[in-house]
Amino acid sequence: MSEIYKWLCEGECNHTEYATAKEFDSWPKNENGCRLATHCPVHGIKASKPAGDVVRQPVDYNYNQLDWEFINAMARIGKYGADKYGEGSWKKKVKDLISDKSPTNHIAEHLKAYMTGEGHDHFGDNKMNLAAIAYNAMMEFRKAIEQEKAA
Repeated sequence: MSEIYKWLCEGECNHTEYATAKEFDSWPKNENGCRLATHCPVHGIKASKPAGDVVRQPVDYNYNQLDWEFINAMARIGKYGADKYGEGSWKKKVKDLISDKSPTNHIAEHLKAYMTGEGHDHFGDNKMNLAAIAYNAMMEFRKAIEQEKAA
């Protein structure tokens, strides 16, 4: 289990932000020994107060175990879909993705294409079929969550 620090951005946004222990340990300390959040990584705003009430929050995930090239490939699949169908359209229509339009059907198609050495139908690179499989699995995951909520 990885540990992260939670802190409150004291800039204009006043939102909760997270940092890994490694990031947090690199922040400078003030005269009282409190770490200073040097900036809000989301908004780039300088923090005006020390992150004195920062607490470790145990989590059951570890982003260091993800392959960022693969995540970027999934994001390219997402951008292609957004350009073709509209930004966020799959989230709005996920419950309607059935039969030949279902994510599981697309997973099977991209798996077949990958296994036979066929290039991705848009990008041409065979590896992009793996990213498309993962992207469609994400859509199916969301669909399952929405179905659970509706039940």
